[in-house]
Amino acid sequence: MKILLYAITLCIPFMSFGQSSDEVITKLQAKFKKVKEYTVKAQIDTRLPFIKMLPVSAQILYKQPDVFKVESKGIAIIPRQGFDQIGKLINNSGAFTVVPQGTAELQGVLTQVVTLIPNQDTGEVLVGKLWIDPVKIVVLKSQLTTRSNGTVSADFVYGTQAVNALPDKITFSIDTKKFKIPKAMTGDMNSSARPKPETPSDTKGSITIYLSNYIVKY
Repeated sequence: MKILLYAITLCIPFMSFGQSSDEVITKLQAKFKKVKEYTVKAQIDTRLPFIKMLPVSAQILYKQPDVFKVESKGIAIIPRQGFDQIGKLINNSGAFTVVPQGTAELQGVLTQVVTLIPNQDTGEVLVGKLWIDPVKIVVLKSQLTTRSNGTVSADFVYGTQAVNALPDKITFSIDTKKFKIPKAMTGDMNSSARPKPETPSDTKGSITIYLSNYIVKY
């Protein structure tokens, strides 16, 4: 019996990577589509070189196909690249071409890497790259290049909501030269006099979002 169990365990990675990139994307698409609506509490830690902000609490509402609302008493900066833009791109399978990019180890997982190229260049997303766990069918990392905010990378950590492909933590890596700060913030902080970064490293920032208390509707 132990020999049989060991043999089955060895086969699991092989079976997972026996899937094509199209099959993995189809399974991910099914996960995204089954969640019709969710609300979640968010704790947002913003670290940008020219802004000093305390962590902000917010509540996020997402509803298919394109409702995305953030409610907060403070100023919350949340890139949509880690939320509805991935889902909107994935959910319309006829809107993009899947290009396999091989495999890469991430968070101790051998992921399948795919590039998604929109079939029309009229949308917000110009190109997307995803690192997907082929066993749990979740995105561990994304890199979306958009018209308005340049390229934004996001790393995802999952907990009890992995079954719905909903993360517990998202860390965005941002190039502040291209990322647009909300008008409310620029007005409050009189950013017309915003200091310019002095070194290339000063143009990099991060936004970490901790998510909890999901309420999911199917």
